Formats: sequence, structure tokens, C-alpha cells
Amino acid sequence: MIQINGIWESIQDVDDLLRITTENISYEFACEVRRIWNEQSENIKDEIHELQSEIDELETIINDYDDIQEQLNYIYGQLNELRDYIDANDNSSDFIKGMKKALEIIDG
Repeated sequence: MIQINGIWESIQDVDDLLRITTENISYEFACEVRRIWNEQSENIKDEIHELQSEIDELETIINDYDDIQEQLNYIYGQLNELRDYIDANDNSSDFIKGMKKALEIIDG
């Protein structure tokens, strides 16, 4: 609540502000306040829309990274299985030697 000209006024929203402005200053001034308020509200709405678009884009990127991480985890698991297979079947055959060489190339 605020006191204006000895009267306590309850202000809940912009309409209350505009009513008090009209009653205590002038209708024209209240119209200018509403015009400025509406312009700022539109700017805020535009900013919110832009930020929501950026959030949506970032969520898409996160989902892409999650998919990539899943694939990498799968490949890592497959490579570990290959290592286990080579260790369990290491009989120095050409096949095992080839598998070891392939694994060296993959490991870099």
C-alpha cells in the first residue's frame, strides 16, 4: 500500500497504478505510462521467446551429446570384449596377431 494525498491505496497490478496516475496526475500521463509499459512488456516477451529458443537449441545439443556418449560407451564395451577375447584366445596364430594389430590401430 502507498499513501497518496492522505489516502492509502492498494496496488496489485499495473491497472491499479494507471488508475491512481489518472486520478492524481492526468489521463494523458497515465496513457503515456501504459504505452511505455506495453512497449517494455513486448520487449520482455520478445526476450523471453529468444531465450526459450536458445534453451531449445541447447537441449537439442545436449540430447545429441547424450546419444554420442551412449555410442561411445557401447564401442568402449565392444573394445573391452575384444581385448578379453584376444587375451583368452592368445595362441600366437596369425588371426590373433591380426586382431592385436587392429586393436593397436584403434587404440592409436
